[in-house]
Amino acid sequence: MTQSIIARPALSEDRDKLVEAFQAGCRDEAVFAWAGGDNTDFIDRHMENRVPTYLDGALERDEIWIAGDDHEIWTVAICTVVHDTERLEAEAVETESAARETGLHPLHRFAAATRLVADSHPRRFPHLYLNSIVTDSAHRGKGAGRTLLRRLTEWADGRNLPQYLEASTTQSARLYGRMGFTATGKRLPLPDSGPVLIPMWRDVGQA
Repeated sequence: MTQSIIARPALSEDRDKLVEAFQAGCRDEAVFAWAGGDNTDFIDRHMENRVPTYLDGALERDEIWIAGDDHEIWTVAICTVVHDTERLEAEAVETESAARETGLHPLHRFAAATRLVADSHPRRFPHLYLNSIVTDSAHRGKGAGRTLLRRLTEWADGRNLPQYLEASTTQSARLYGRMGFTATGKRLPLPDSGPVLIPMWRDVGQA
């Protein structure tokens, strides 16, 4: 019997399970794994301290969508309705400052990523920016990511919002392509042999 997958906006009462699922999905996500490298202390501290704070803020000001079954969250997507690039620029500046102050190599890599994303972000406003989509490794291959993306793009289409993201792997780019996203033609290589981000855009109603 096929397991039913539920995809919906996250609620405040989902917070603890949301944190757990996001932590599980982030650990081997391409950009995070590249930035953290083999610095396990940094990774553990980031997961314990930074991730809950980040998600608390996102629950207040952004769109968080989740997918899973009645009991667990398998996939998390964090999205922002973008009207300008001021917030992206501020996040890049903040991360660059933290990297300079601490000298931590993972933060320098995060700073490079946030700067690249801010500088290359499309100037077509407004749009929905899918800035983070992760799936718990224990639940990959079950269709949660595809189900979430279908519901999320329907939600955005209903609000006349085109959608933008950066795929961090060719595998994820293929999934987004099946959902109507098209590569913009440019690639965003991260330094130190990091992942090559693939910017993708989806117009409203694009199949």
